[in-house]
Amino acid sequence: MFKYIRKILLCLAMTITVGTKVHASPLVIRQTNFDNNIENVRLIMDDLPKSRLYKLQKFSWRDMEKVSNIVKEENKQKYKHVLHDTTNFLLSKIPGALNSTAAEWSVFGIGRSGVEVPKKYKKDYKMKLHEAISKELNKSRAFGGRITDVQRAVIALSSLGYDYSSVAGKNLLDYTWNKEKYFPNLNVTQASLGGRQGLNELVYGLLNIDLQQTPTPDNATISREDIIKQILTYQTPDGSFSLMENNSSGEIDITAMTITSLAPYYPNIEAVQQSVDKAIQYISKSQNENAGFSDIYSETLETTAQVIVALCSLNIDCEKDERFIKNENTLLTNLLSYYKENGQFSHLQNAPMDFMGTEQAHYALVAYDRFINDQENIYDMKNVELEKASSIFMSIEARTAGHGDLLSMIEFPIENGDNVESIFTKVAKENNIEFTFLENSRPDFDEIEGIANGEYDFNSSWTYYINGELLLNDDYIPKPGDVIRIRYTLDFEDLDQPLVKLLKKKISQIKDMYYPTIYSEKSFKVLQESIATAQSIASDWMNNGYDTESELIVSSALGQLFAAVDQLEYNSDLLTSSLKIIQNNNQNNNEVTEIIMIDDLFEVDEFLEEQLL
Repeated sequence: MFKYIRKILLCLAMTITVGTKVHASPLVIRQTNFDNNIENVRLIMDDLPKSRLYKLQKFSWRDMEKVSNIVKEENKQKYKHVLHDTTNFLLSKIPGALNSTAAEWSVFGIGRSGVEVPKKYKKDYKMKLHEAISKELNKSRAFGGRITDVQRAVIALSSLGYDYSSVAGKNLLDYTWNKEKYFPNLNVTQASLGGRQGLNELVYGLLNIDLQQTPTPDNATISREDIIKQILTYQTPDGSFSLMENNSSGEIDITAMTITSLAPYYPNIEAVQQSVDKAIQYISKSQNENAGFSDIYSETLETTAQVIVALCSLNIDCEKDERFIKNENTLLTNLLSYYKENGQFSHLQNAPMDFMGTEQAHYALVAYDRFINDQENIYDMKNVELEKASSIFMSIEARTAGHGDLLSMIEFPIENGDNVESIFTKVAKENNIEFTFLENSRPDFDEIEGIANGEYDFNSSWTYYINGELLLNDDYIPKPGDVIRIRYTLDFEDLDQPLVKLLKKKISQIKDMYYPTIYSEKSFKVLQESIATAQSIASDWMNNGYDTESELIVSSALGQLFAAVDQLEYNSDLLTSSLKIIQNNNQNNNEVTEIIMIDDLFEVDEFLEEQLL
């Protein structure tokens, strides 16, 4: 019924009533000719459902502001319900870390929403983030050269009240202060803040160091003032900000995010004030009649969400400021028009649910909710007390041997005097893990849960990885926040690459080594089926990552391959005939090891197997 609100000038208004309950949408008739009011009301009434009771009410010019306020109050009530449902929806998802679904932006919105975040949710995210970062540190090109991955993690950790200075042995905030130290593979230009991902690095960096108003450390290669000055150079002549420098025009999303990062400096730095005012004017002019924003393709939710966050950071009420109300539509009504149901939003109008859109809509609503309740800016966390790290994180992984994880990542408290050996011994005892250390080389292992060194290959063995690096010093003393991954390796190369590469290698080796003519039809069929399954898993691009879920799928395929090889049975008829040939042609029969028949299973030494091939 809001189409009637748009009719033209005013004089009569009608509130639709069903029984004694006011209908959710007030109906306002606007026109210049008072004499035609009654006729227009009659025509409109003819279009309304006849099963309801309607009440006609006359308003004066002064009353029209009240009618407008009814609409705004409805928006406020609706957003609260939507915010509640969206928070619950995101809380129902297991949090991921870094580039996975339901990761940093979900965590950030939930952490700043004011709800009591379940302890399990918080611990799950903290554990997954430590594990994910330790894996990135194990790569030759950590985080793919993207510092924004780390910067988002700082925001998420802070929102949950966790310290970011001891994560897998790294102070994550230092990535912003000293970027080039952590990305040695980037060239000089890309290694500087803003050099690879443009304005995003600077905006996230400024947000990072302002979360707790951290002063610039003495060893920093860039200062807060330097970052602000660099950000301002990304503004284009029309007032927008562009992702990369020297572009002729920018984007509304990045402009809004930039405003958010500069907001704390707006009152006191004239250059920032002038820049932000120009950007605000650009955003206002860019709105369409729905109060949203359209690019060359379509209008999207995420742009509206970022603008709401930006305005809230400047203490601008997007429901009242006339600069952002278009055709009686507000940014809030535009955002809510993307709402589907059950706490979910879409990316485009009338489109299916979109998780990224839902995350951004959620923290935009959180920002607005904090604003109207006179709470700190959503990125202002100076009053959040951060919990210092007091535990280590440990896992026992036999993925390369096809046994998955013997112990999934856990958090374990440490005490003064603990070393790698003492920590592992306590963890193993608590989790019923059987193991033996090498007699003269503790804390190195002989075997864990029956998986021994040398079992799969001459070089196969158990190793320690601390914060992504192979432990070479047995005297290492773990620190709070360290990630200890005890990993089984076949050749050491398999630990520095996605596990799917090992799977592909084993598929190729097995196909070259085993022939159907040598083995029983039944046992070889099992092997072929295992190879087919493994090939399917290896070809799925989703299994090409380092994440735990993908690697466990790949590990299971490896386990099936190894089991299929172990159960291979030699073709008894072929074996018997081949033996006769060997015996007839070989004068030194004593060189052929005795063949022991156990039911239908034959044990053959390497010499005989070579003869058969």
